[in-house]
Amino acid sequence: MSHAPKEDFKKVRLNRNMKAYELVMQYVKVFLLENSFSPYKGSNVAFALLFDMNLLFESYVGVYLKRKGFDVRLQDRGKYLVESHKRFALRPDIVINRGQDSEIVADTKYKNISSYRDITQSDMYQLYAYGTKYKKSSQLYLIYPKSGEATLESCSYIENELHLDVLFFDLSLDFTQDIGVGV
Repeated sequence: MSHAPKEDFKKVRLNRNMKAYELVMQYVKVFLLENSFSPYKGSNVAFALLFDMNLLFESYVGVYLKRKGFDVRLQDRGKYLVESHKRFALRPDIVINRGQDSEIVADTKYKNISSYRDITQSDMYQLYAYGTKYKKSSQLYLIYPKSGEATLESCSYIENELHLDVLFFDLSLDFTQDIGVGV
């Protein structure tokens, strides 16, 4: 363990044998010297770590449900809006199998919702399309992250035997404690 990483990095010399480690060393230097990922002037390279939060949220909810014991498929494939021509593929984020005659279809959206007016028409259309094509499913969920400021509770809509529930997933909970896994 180094007590003076700045001084230690001055001693590091990358030769041709260490060329494969050059990028890794730059990341290590950023972390150990407690630099930021924002751009600035100078000879140092600025890095950025970017994540697709929609995909990360979808995966988080999916893994949570799997660990709760549900039979979950993520990004389910095989259904089309126009089945006869296999056009306009439908890919719901989460499909939960509840036996041979029942499925639950859910779509996650990483958006801050502070009012029910913030739910977009396109999100509702998307769920409606899933509900009409997934015949074994009359239960649909639209899942948003729970915002600290929002005081919204879940709500339900029923239309043509389709039950759409809007849920808010609390990301502040300790995932490992909730599912009983020790870290």
